[in-house]
Amino acid sequence: MVGADVAEGLSHGDYSSAHVIDARDHSVVAHWHGHIEPDLFGDLLAEIGWWYNGALIGVENNNHGLTTLKALQRYGYRNLYRTRRLQQRNPEATEILGWRTTAATKPLAIDELSAAIRDEDIVLTDALTIQELITFVRQANGRMNGSPHDDRVMSLAITWQMMKYVWLPEYRTEVVIPKYSLSWFERFIVNEDDGFARVPIGAHNVRETR
Repeated sequence: MVGADVAEGLSHGDYSSAHVIDARDHSVVAHWHGHIEPDLFGDLLAEIGWWYNGALIGVENNNHGLTTLKALQRYGYRNLYRTRRLQQRNPEATEILGWRTTAATKPLAIDELSAAIRDEDIVLTDALTIQELITFVRQANGRMNGSPHDDRVMSLAITWQMMKYVWLPEYRTEVVIPKYSLSWFERFIVNEDDGFARVPIGAHNVRETR
């Protein structure tokens, strides 16, 4: 599962960030962080999702996140988290793509991530993410933020929220790796598997013997 926090993409502004967690053992297996245009971030996330077996991707849909989500769709990625009204007793998925960070969902995501770290339910070894977690504070007025950035904290928190949904049937559909994606090249070059059955030369010219 993948969680992503989307920034504007300016060289002097906040960063876009994404984490990948293995749903089987709760270990953080990959992390991306940098300045990138929101639409190109969508393309990058799609490649990451295909690389990790068609992972469920949850993108924060605030602000520029909508651009990233639309880019993911245009790029052909379909296994995307859809917003749920978490205040409901049995929250069902809406037609709205992405994770919505609000005054209600942000404390929930941070509190549950904090509990997972405290109880050692999540395996985290990335030093830069840990550094941001250390500087992340809850102020007297209830606002939460990092110093100077909290992009990694938010993308990790969103990824951890995906743990609740990653095993649902709606997010476990068959994923077809598109031709010429990074995952396709990896299979083709390393495993010599391009998804097509090998047919010997001249096989169609052999007459059937009776």
